[in-house]
Amino acid sequence: DDSMQACVFAARTGTRTSSALARPRSAKAFISSTRRVKQKQTRRSMAVGSAQAEAYTALAAELKEIDSLSGIDNILSWDELVIMKERSAASRAAQKAALASVIHQRQTSEKLGELIKSAEQESGLGPMEQA
Repeated sequence: DDSMQACVFAARTGTRTSSALARPRSAKAFISSTRRVKQKQTRRSMAVGSAQAEAYTALAAELKEIDSLSGIDNILSWDELVIMKERSAASRAAQKAALASVIHQRQTSEKLGELIKSAEQESGLGPMEQA
């Protein structure tokens, strides 16, 4: 059962899974649902008033790129569970490990820390952006 495999995979890798990931119907449907979720998240996080803060905008752009990389990882995971042949497991493991390394480096980079500090010092941000 695909949903069981998704849950087992999530438990082993420490990733989160949703019902959309656990029971994908097709790659097109998966990508479409992922895109809708990301658009909602982007609209919420980019709800800065008319005075767009430069540091906040830079931080949001950096976080959006990191989120895009995570989206690629989600697609690779979906493909691994639904389509990928078993003999490709070693290659996919190397791809996912390399991608996970890049995501981790971006999430823990000094640049991201500096962007967060700069954004915290900006004025004109609403309560959502300050959070």
